[in-house]
Amino acid sequence: ILETGETIPISSVIVGDKVCVDANNGRLEFSEVYLIAHYDPETETEFLKIEFTSPRTGLTESVTLSPDHHILDNNNFDFARNVQPYSSQLRVLNGSQMVYVRVADVTKETHKGYIAIFTRAGTLVADNVMCSCYASVVPYQSTINTVLAPLMISTKLKKSNYDGKDAHPYLGFLYNRYRDVNRIIGKVTGK
Repeated sequence: ILETGETIPISSVIVGDKVCVDANNGRLEFSEVYLIAHYDPETETEFLKIEFTSPRTGLTESVTLSPDHHILDNNNFDFARNVQPYSSQLRVLNGSQMVYVRVADVTKETHKGYIAIFTRAGTLVADNVMCSCYASVVPYQSTINTVLAPLMISTKLKKSNYDGKDAHPYLGFLYNRYRDVNRIIGKVTGK
């Protein structure tokens, strides 16, 4: 959902758009998209389709995201692969309020293409569901936002024109350091 009220596919979002990231006190909140972090419209990718009952219509709705993507599950960000039918609760947009609903089903699907957008809030409402902008690393939202602060600041000074065909170089650098630390910890602990 854009600040204009228009609903568009996430693949149509561009840098500078303001997208819905939350709802509080009956008002939708919006945040600027500052980076298309990675975009590939051609690669076959595994996704999870997470179904729930819409609190507004009573009909089955769903959000589709990669297993490594972070989603708000039981009031904490976690990997989508950890979402469980009947025990997981998602934060879902119901008009201009966010409410918790139980997950009804989780299935695997393959789709062509993927996109990763970053908002200044670090979250977005996708298919009416509260999601993180982040994936692949440990789902600690505030830590990730802190580590991305240099990127947020630089894109505030100069609008990003990065096309996202590969992971952004700064993100690649951070991910490689993350893997290095995990490798060292594994050697120290013997795991």
